[in-house]
Amino acid sequence: MRRALGTGVAVVLLGATFACIGVFDVFNRSTAKLPGGYCLELEREFSHYRIQDCSGKRSIVEGVGVLEGTVESIGWNDRSIVAWRSSCCSAGDGFMIIDVVSDRIEGPLSREALDVRLKADAHLAGIKILAASDVLK
Repeated sequence: MRRALGTGVAVVLLGATFACIGVFDVFNRSTAKLPGGYCLELEREFSHYRIQDCSGKRSIVEGVGVLEGTVESIGWNDRSIVAWRSSCCSAGDGFMIIDVVSDRIEGPLSREALDVRLKADAHLAGIKILAASDVLK
């Protein structure tokens, strides 16, 4: 009986240790790969989504992401990423377009301006905008 109790306590302590160091976080997906070495990342502490450079090739300001703000919705194809950005740095909220080949970023655009671009620009063909939270399900 005493040995079983000691084993049970050891198992509980071991499980608590793993939980504290984040071992079980591997089951909670927090990034999604995007074209061009970009990724969508969930900052778990505040439940914010950001587009990050996952290639290590670009210089970005730590903590604000490539678009300098949080991402509410996103869509992409092999050439472009389109995302609604809520600016952290007074640059304005709106849709941002990243050309993943040239790394050129355009925006912010209103929904109406984005709709015109989606219809007219072949590089944006087939992009469907989804809630950022739906991408990381």
